[in-house]
Amino acid sequence: MVRFRDMEAELKNEQDQNHLRVFSTAPVDSILALMQNRVDEVQRTTRVGRLVSKWDAPTLTQFKQAEQIEVTDALLRDFRPNEKQMKVIADIRKQKALPLEKAQELLRKGKL
Repeated sequence: MVRFRDMEAELKNEQDQNHLRVFSTAPVDSILALMQNRVDEVQRTTRVGRLVSKWDAPTLTQFKQAEQIEVTDALLRDFRPNEKQMKVIADIRKQKALPLEKAQELLRKGKL
């Protein structure tokens, strides 16, 4: 029973982190690290030197002169999202991301 509770807590934490990544501005570095080969390939094919989140204003200011290139679709390609999933992704992109602090508050209240 203790193992089950540990697994349940771990799954909830992972789900919470995923919600923060999808609906807010939480960094996705840990996800990108798991798919480093794909990241390297996308950087090679798009000639992108560094991936920086559009939400990471401090880092973006370091690269003011650099062209910003959207690589999300290229990174997602290996997951082979179906048409329905692509629609969900497109719908999420149309929404304004929640500020991270607000999203964390909503999670604590069970509303995200």
